Amino acid sequence: MFSRHPTHLTSRRHARRIALPIVLVVTALMAAALTPVPSYGQDDAFGDSDKAGVHRPAVEALAEWGYLEGTECETDRFCPRDPIERWAMAVWLVRALGYKPYNTDTSRFADVSADEWWSPYAERIARLEVTDGCKRGPLRYCPDRPVTRGQMAAFLVRALKIEQAPSAGFVDTAGNTHEAAINALAAAGITSGCKTEPLSYCPSKSVTRAQMATFLHRAIRTSDRAILAVLYNTTGGNKWTSRKNWLTGGQLEAWGGVTTDDEDRVTQLDLKGIGLAGPIPPLLADLSQLKTLRLAENRLTGSIPPELGSLRQLRILDLGENLLKEAIPSELTELTLLEQLLLGGNALSGAIPPEFGRFEKLGDLSLRDNVLTGVIPAELGHVTSLTWMSLGGNRLEGPIPPELGDLENLRVLILSDNRLTGSIPPELGRLSELVNLYLRDNRLTGEIPPQLGNLTLLRLLDVANNRLEGRIPASLGDIDDLNYVRFHGGNQFEGCVPQGLMDTSNDFSLMGLPFC
Repeated sequence: MFSRHPTHLTSRRHARRIALPIVLVVTALMAAALTPVPSYGQDDAFGDSDKAGVHRPAVEALAEWGYLEGTECETDRFCPRDPIERWAMAVWLVRALGYKPYNTDTSRFADVSADEWWSPYAERIARLEVTDGCKRGPLRYCPDRPVTRGQMAAFLVRALKIEQAPSAGFVDTAGNTHEAAINALAAAGITSGCKTEPLSYCPSKSVTRAQMATFLHRAIRTSDRAILAVLYNTTGGNKWTSRKNWLTGGQLEAWGGVTTDDEDRVTQLDLKGIGLAGPIPPLLADLSQLKTLRLAENRLTGSIPPELGSLRQLRILDLGENLLKEAIPSELTELTLLEQLLLGGNALSGAIPPEFGRFEKLGDLSLRDNVLTGVIPAELGHVTSLTWMSLGGNRLEGPIPPELGDLENLRVLILSDNRLTGSIPPELGRLSELVNLYLRDNRLTGEIPPQLGNLTLLRLLDVANNRLEGRIPASLGDIDDLNYVRFHGGNQFEGCVPQGLMDTSNDFSLMGLPFC
């Protein structure tokens, strides 16, 4: 066996592994029973990835996350059809569970030298009570022994603390030492058996490396701890500026930025501005109890995973100030409890999904400073819960939808720095709670509607750098709280400036108009 860490591996182990016969008929049977997992964008993790069949996406995902490092069979080869041995199983499990290897100068197992690079991994799973070895008198680990499917079930059930379940109906597990674990694994959706006619599990068969990748990938999705470990490993966790207690033992609540409930399920993840880099792992969608996800002000790249739309408990999604691109997935509208959607300061493109009009509880919507195109969907006028909406700094075109006048709770509306055309809808005068209105740097034409004078709470009005004309409505001078106005730049107003605007912060000196 060749490894990227060749000094870590013994020639004795190489010889024994190469000598193992590959006679696992169960490989084909399992391939038919297993559902493929999503691809993670790494097409050639190994030179023999194509031999992994339906397990290839799982193999490539684990490789991308760094979990297979040092366990290759040869240079850039995975040997998917080889049985997985107990020493490699220990390495994969510890990494996937989000633990660090347990460094020690000694080994509790008589057949494991402390000098073996993987010895701390075996020690860790022993301390986690995932394994108590293979034999006693003296205690041994049997590192080169292939893992059977029954043993694999026991490892995963103990590691993930999966609850017991009724019989899964396998005809060949009755009386097996690992029967309870097999049933639990099936109930968790991690296995569907080795064949269906009749339904069988094949508990004594060896698990191939490819099969183990799929089992482990599925298992990761059932564990909040394992999912957070994927996030850490794929976004450069070792370079985060704040990573307190990550990948350590104990409760997840102790990990920096993580909040959990009484059952140690993750409810809040706040990793704002600590240096996350790379794509957002779609596996975050399996944090089913997550209510707050803040990953803003980092260096996240790629697209927003549409899978995040399955986080049905989510109230806050803050991905602002990153390097995200491509379209905003319409699947986010499945987040029916969402109160804040903050995606500003990225490079998102495409249109604003009209499906956003389905939000019923959304209060804050920020899509500012992206490269969004198309029109402002009239459907946004249906989101009457909105109090703050910022669409500025994009390439939006077309008119301002009059339907936005139905946003009865809106306090801040920012549409500046786009390519909007047409007139200012008089319907905006119905926004009785509006405090700030930014319409500058567009291509708006026509007159300022006098209905804006009905905005009695308005404090800021900026319509500079458009193509507006006509008189400045006298009704604006009757707004008591209005203290900041901007009208100059590209506009061609005439007449006089309402006297009531004299004490505001303004740009009237640039307009050459007298006060009325």
